[in-house]
Parts: sequence; structure tokens; C-alpha cells
Amino acid sequence: EVDGSRTLQSTAEAQGVISISSELGGGNRLSPRGLAIARKGLWNVLRYLRMAEGEPEPCETPTEVRVLPNPESYGFAPAAGIFCPLHELGTSVRAGEPAAAIYAIDDPLRPPAIMEFRRSGMLWALRGQGRIEAGDAAAVVVADWMGLQ
Repeated sequence: EVDGSRTLQSTAEAQGVISISSELGGGNRLSPRGLAIARKGLWNVLRYLRMAEGEPEPCETPTEVRVLPNPESYGFAPAAGIFCPLHELGTSVRAGEPAAAIYAIDDPLRPPAIMEFRRSGMLWALRGQGRIEAGDAAAVVVADWMGLQ
């Protein structure tokens, strides 16, 4: 994370405690599908470790291992305003390509500030709220782990 120092995950790690974290839908929302996937995954880990009875259940789709290989994976807002993403999550994007338009709240006729992707890969996360401040994390691009080998 850009600043994960205040997360449950980083606190557990600092204490030497093994923990599990999950994204459950993105955009500060919880989706039923995301919750079901996380629940199944947690039970599968517990079954695999023999901490729960039964065998792990197969996944609906194959697991894809994605990584954040460097700081360029994060895109930051160049200006404050209303954040308007230009791509859907899961889209393949390229470095230098426009990622979002940010419209000035105080001057709606001003052309928007354009945020560009800093690396190529898959668009994994986008800011959920419309209002954004300059410097806020707004987009995350991940790479295929196997492609980095």
C-alpha cells in the first residue's frame, strides 16, 4: 500500500502475527460475490492447514497471481476535483495512457486535468469516491507475476 502503516495487516505483520486480508468488492463497497469468494477462500485455507474439517473446494475460475512490482503501480491525482475514470477495472492499460479526467469543482468550464498511467498492466483498483484531492491515490495497475519471472 502507499501508506499501509495504519492497517490491520501492517499491525499484525509488525507483531509477527500471520494474517489474511482480502478485497471484497472495491470502491469502499462490499459485494455479495466478493464476500462469498473471501469466505470460501478463508475456509479453504483453514481446511488446507487442517484447522477445519474437509478438503478445500475448487475455485470458480483459476487463480491469477498479480503483483505491485514498483511504485509506478500507483497513480496519484495531479489536481483536486471530481474524479472521472476512463477505464473499467480489469482492463489492460499502458504507461502514458490517460487514466482519468479530474474536473475542477470551482470552474466546470476549465478543461480537466488528465491523470496518466505510470506503468502498463491490468487496472486493479480505482478510487471509489468522486471527489479527490491532489496527491490522492486514484488507480493501481498490477502486473502478472509469471510475466516478471
